[in-house]
Formats: sequence, structure tokens, C-alpha cells
Amino acid sequence: MMFKIRIHFLGLMLLLTACTNSTKNIESKSDSLYIKEGDSLVLATFDTLRISLQKAIAQNGFEGAVSYCNVQALSLTNVYKSEDVTIKRVSTQFRNHGNAPDSLEREVLKRLAAIQKPELVRISVNEVHYFKPIIIQPMCLACHGNPQKDMQPAVVQAINHLYPDDRAINYKEGDLRGAWHIIFRNNSNEPISRL
Repeated sequence: MMFKIRIHFLGLMLLLTACTNSTKNIESKSDSLYIKEGDSLVLATFDTLRISLQKAIAQNGFEGAVSYCNVQALSLTNVYKSEDVTIKRVSTQFRNHGNAPDSLEREVLKRLAAIQKPELVRISVNEVHYFKPIIIQPMCLACHGNPQKDMQPAVVQAINHLYPDDRAINYKEGDLRGAWHIIFRNNSNEPISRL
């Protein structure tokens, strides 16, 4: 009798382990879908911003690009926004107050500074947050580098005029500039299961 109980108990433990691993696998696959969709949205949004910014630079130089960003950057970031998806750029060293981080974003930015890899944060069954680091590239230094070394005086003057509380300078190539933050929401009562 005791032998049968042990066999049943062992069988139950194996079944529970299999179910737990299966659940983790489902969650992992679901996470990979969010990462894939997040990467896709970041790429599309970044390309929209980059192409628009390159046109502004070609027409009016970096000084003109500062004015262009002042007016257009937030609206260009929202091009792919929908009822179920919010797209933001956040940084602790923000230029525009619309890019200031909330408490969750601030915490994730600390982690991204150490690992510089995308991260998912599940808030509830109906809300998933995707973060992807924004890394300073050589071209970024013209507006975000050292004002005495990397930036033209006219660019520094334009930034000081348009952004008197600017914090987005003195970066070096490879520094963490901030993060893309994409919020996936399911406004129905059904848990998020796919995109």
C-alpha cells in the first residue's frame, strides 16, 4: 500500500513538473512575440524619426534639426500608436519634459544601464511593457555630446533657447541615452495571448 502511494505521489510530482515547464514555455513564447512586435515597432518608429531628422539636417543643418525636433519629435514617436499600443522614448537625462521617466521607467533604465538588452515587464494579464535601450551613436553627439567639443556653437545656442532645462548633453558614443518604452494593452477582459 505504501509503495502504491509513493508511486502515485511520484507520478503526481512528475505531472506537476511537466505542467509547470509547459506553462513557462507558453509564457516564454508569448514573451518572444512581444519582443518581436516591440522590436518591429521600435525599428519602424526609429526609421520614421531618423529619416525625418536627416531631411531636417540636410535642409537646415543641425541647428535647424534642433528646432525640428522641438516641434515634431513627440508626434513622430506616436505615428504607430494605437488604442492597444503606446510608444514612448524616456530618459533620466531628458531634453523634452515629455520624455521624463515615471517610477517604473526609472527602475528599468537603471537595469538597462547595466545590461543594455531589451526587457519585458508584465504589469497584469492585460498589460505588457517592452523596453529597448537607446544607445548613443556617433551622429547623436552633434546634439547630445560635449557642448565644447562635439557640438557647434549655433546648436548649443538653439538647444539653450528651446530647452532651457536641457539634461541631454555630455554623452559619449556607446552611452545609454534612454529607452524605447512600448506598452501593449488588451482593453477587453481576455488576457493578452498573442499580438
